[in-house]
Amino acid sequence: MRTTTVSRCTAEHGGKGWVYTLAEVVPMLREAGVTEDQLNDILVENPKRIFAV
Repeated sequence: MRTTTVSRCTAEHGGKGWVYTLAEVVPMLREAGVTEDQLNDILVENPKRIFAV
């Protein structure tokens, strides 16, 4: 069975999971100079637009 990109990213399907993204990647982005407004766009506003019905 073919899995979607999203399901392959989850820990259940062998990926590092969303916890890794929040615990590891977000702090790396902050250290690299990404602002809180930019993080909000990436993590909140963009998904909100994508999943809007």
